[in-house]
Amino acid sequence: MTYYRVSKDGVEKSDQENGNWLVLREDAVTKETLSKINDEYSLPDELFSARNEAEEVTRFESLKDTKLKNPMVLVLMDLYDSKTETIEERLEPVTILKADDLLITHVCRESSLIDHLLENNATDLNNFEKIIARLAYTTYRHFIAELSEIKEEIDKLDQASRKAAGKEELVKLTDTQRVVVYIDQTLLDQKEVLDKLLTDEDFLTGLADEKLSYDIRVRQRHAEKMVNIYRDLLESISNLFVSMMDRSLNNLMKYLDSVALIISIPSLFAGVWGMNVGGLPGTKSKIGFVIVMLAAVLVSIIFGIYLRNKDYSK
Repeated sequence: MTYYRVSKDGVEKSDQENGNWLVLREDAVTKETLSKINDEYSLPDELFSARNEAEEVTRFESLKDTKLKNPMVLVLMDLYDSKTETIEERLEPVTILKADDLLITHVCRESSLIDHLLENNATDLNNFEKIIARLAYTTYRHFIAELSEIKEEIDKLDQASRKAAGKEELVKLTDTQRVVVYIDQTLLDQKEVLDKLLTDEDFLTGLADEKLSYDIRVRQRHAEKMVNIYRDLLESISNLFVSMMDRSLNNLMKYLDSVALIISIPSLFAGVWGMNVGGLPGTKSKIGFVIVMLAAVLVSIIFGIYLRNKDYSK
């Protein structure tokens, strides 16, 4: 639990007595502490209950019957950088409570959102609205950074799709599609909430920064366009993989049919000359069996050479 002081000069670390921005980190705050904060300000018990779950729903709403003046709550989704965890584990909710004289931010245990926010903007964050706007802007920076890495994976998959793709490439394609689906749905959900936030007159009046509001919308559209493009690219690569596998399977079936044809030739010769009827050449010859076998082998070799030189890719 960390206290900051937000003033016209920016943000600086503070204490409980002088701080007006409280940052709660899931792994550093107990349930008893959260319950105490809720009781102190008459906040809903489930306000800070959002867990590190990708399916968490974003929202923007006003609160009633609290001890705070003009309280509103905003829940956004952020994506932290990790190479070892799944997309479900990396997507995390950020709960923001804003009142006239207090700002509370609740982040999950792995979140780097606050650190990234304060790295270059500490002196520029001179009111609560600007902090909230910068938090939203930073979440889109994280999504765009992830999508840029996904583009590199898509380029690798595209090159692999032009060759003989193996199991590793197919698994990577599935994993990448999974990440894009989660990001796509998260951005769609968050877009509705931010559209509501950025059209709220009270919030815009407090923000008093049209450029920042515009920058958020630009980042929003940028991320959404990247998702749409990459989703279509992955779909085309997936279709190419399927087409190549179908083609390989068809070629294999043609080859197996050819093998079956070659094997059937000796059986055909043996079946014809094995009939108990007269008139077949060589029936009374001592070398009739050898002649039949040699003829069968010769015809099989001729068919084998022909089929071997046949182009099965057509």
